[in-house]
Amino acid sequence: LTCFTIDPDEARDFDDAVSITKAEDGRRTLGVHIADVSHFVRRGSRLDREARERGTSVYLLDRVIHMLPERLAAEICTLAPEEDRLAVSVLMHLDAAGQLVDYQITESVIHSAGRLTYGQVESVFEQRDDDAGPALEFADELKSMRALSSQRTAIRLKRGALDFAIGQPRVEIDAASRPIALGRYPRWESHRLIEEFMLLANECVGDFARRRNLPVLYRIHRPPSATSLVALSGLVSSIRVELGPADEVRPRDLQLFLAGVAGRSDEALINKLVLRAMSRAEYSPEDAIHFGLACRPYLHFTSPIRRYPDLWVHRIIKDCLAGNGAAAESARESLGSLGRWTSDRERRAEEAERIYVKTKQMRFMEQFVGERFPGIVSGVLRGGFFV
Repeated sequence: LTCFTIDPDEARDFDDAVSITKAEDGRRTLGVHIADVSHFVRRGSRLDREARERGTSVYLLDRVIHMLPERLAAEICTLAPEEDRLAVSVLMHLDAAGQLVDYQITESVIHSAGRLTYGQVESVFEQRDDDAGPALEFADELKSMRALSSQRTAIRLKRGALDFAIGQPRVEIDAASRPIALGRYPRWESHRLIEEFMLLANECVGDFARRRNLPVLYRIHRPPSATSLVALSGLVSSIRVELGPADEVRPRDLQLFLAGVAGRSDEALINKLVLRAMSRAEYSPEDAIHFGLACRPYLHFTSPIRRYPDLWVHRIIKDCLAGNGAAAESARESLGSLGRWTSDRERRAEEAERIYVKTKQMRFMEQFVGERFPGIVSGVLRGGFFV
């Protein structure tokens, strides 16, 4: 298969590659190939204990605090171009309308044909060949992937999945880690393409695990509480947008509500208020709904280099594929505590990343003390307010 990776320019590790093949009847086979970290990080080893302790990698603006030793994360396991690498592949068979027909999960060896960036892929989509670099070699595959990604987005939104219009803050720093510019990351079609494919692979693996009652950690996202939705309704009603009764809200209701404010001058603010009202996603042995994705079952499988729950799922899936049910079953008793621990580690990492970005933003703004800027107040607290 012709496999390649698509990542940000500054990516330090590559744990997922994609491929696509077409049949004459319009069917396609989408391949999502994930680095087989579990081959190197054995269950119960010192490496494993340290990875479990960390729970996740922490990505700061100018550095990464890896969950695994850097040589593993950035060299041995990473899906580097023109190198044979061990992987676990999900091969998904989809019809001409983009509906999933069947899938298979298998251990594999892949040889990535190229390391592409989101910007290069976007240049192919926009027919800016001079900026496409190595992505131009894969223009046919990318065209097929783009069409499939659009179909999958439409299918996901039709079932009620939420799609927030909130840009991620961007801080540009120099070689000495000093902030030199602020902005927001662009939201490109190439980003959505990879997101859709990873979501679908995670859904397939979640289905595989549930059908076999495997001891995995699911990624669950509970519905927002009635209290938070009542508070949101009070805020939103003041700007003349109606939201249904709190105790009856489904993902589809919130999706339609967000679509109704699309294009308004306060769209980003309302999206942020809705996001603030949502429950936090977490890891759990419970097979519950993921409210934001309007999906059940769902789990994380696609980033074992940087997330311990993904590494755990890889081990369980490989045990199952090898017919080693006893090894998988022995892991069940610690699932509850592992879910709570990895959820806590994830929140700790997110908080560190948020504070680091905020610190750099404030350092940049120090030079403008005394000047005036327009802004939108997005929240008021007893001790101050957010802009």
